Amino acid sequence: MKNFEEIKTEFIQRCKAALACQPEFKRVLASATFAELLQVIKDNIHWSINEGKVINSKELEEWFTRDLCKEFDIYFEGHNIVKDKNSIHFNSSTSEHYGSSTSKHYGSSTSEHYGSSTSEHYGSSTSKHYGSSTSEHFNSSTSKHYGSSTSEHYGSSTSYSTSERQVINDNAIRRDIYSNRIYIKKSASEIIYIN
Repeated sequence: MKNFEEIKTEFIQRCKAALACQPEFKRVLASATFAELLQVIKDNIHWSINEGKVINSKELEEWFTRDLCKEFDIYFEGHNIVKDKNSIHFNSSTSEHYGSSTSKHYGSSTSEHYGSSTSEHYGSSTSKHYGSSTSEHFNSSTSKHYGSSTSEHYGSSTSYSTSERQVINDNAIRRDIYSNRIYIKKSASEIIYIN
């Protein structure tokens, strides 16, 4: 395993190449421990993984260990219950969220949200939302919404909902299970009816 200075040096080089923003890059430079560097990555996880592509889930697990990541509510697989926290889930992790929790899901993760939780889903993740939860879905993620939950969908994501508060973008599809209606962005697809 690489030591902290080796990992920090490599991460700094990647951030420079990806043109990281100055305030967050200064935080990387100021980090003196694995925990401090991991906090910066967690605070900027979407940019680090998807936009800047400066680290991936395998490197997170190798560089920082599962135990340290778990202390920061970063999970790689298994079933996790989260209450009133900000968590991140990778690979084939499964999570349940209660209270005012916030989560980001990457890969083939699955989540259920209760209360006023908020989530973002990337890759082929799946989610179910109850109560007043909010979610954003990208790529080929799928969601089911009950109560007054709200979601936005991008890419080829799919939503099954009982709520009118759904935003449809790109090639996303929404099916209202009570009215038996399907919503598709008009310019995105050709509709073919079958018997």
